[in-house]
Amino acid sequence: LWKKISGSKKQICTTNPKHFITALQQSNDMFTPDEQHDAHECFLHILNTASESIKQQKKTDTGSSAAGTSEAHSLPSLSTDGPKTFVEKLFGGELVSCTKCLICEKESTRTEPVLDLSLDIEPMCSLSSCLRSFSAKETLNGDNKFK
Repeated sequence: LWKKISGSKKQICTTNPKHFITALQQSNDMFTPDEQHDAHECFLHILNTASESIKQQKKTDTGSSAAGTSEAHSLPSLSTDGPKTFVEKLFGGELVSCTKCLICEKESTRTEPVLDLSLDIEPMCSLSSCLRSFSAKETLNGDNKFK
């Protein structure tokens, strides 16, 4: 389906929604017709599939071997090297996690590519306050503590 749309010579390409649903169901066992689906997981699957398809097409066009496909429930993978796809440019970002030991005060920082953030949405809450809550300092202790 993605190859049909991206390979179209027309400026605007359309597809029958039934073909889209059928292709989605064939691409991932998670999207069977008789079950309820999570819109967020579906959206991430579409983004990841489009990005992987573009990467595979670019590798095929340059004569390199094709990339492997991702697992059904895997998180979207972003390019860590080479040019970014339009999906990564449009939806991608970086999440920086900083951890500081309260005993020795050693700090470590980890940067990872992301396509989305999972925010806890409280009733009557603004996006700004959800983002502040997401990025607030947190003390790790008990079962949540690093060993």
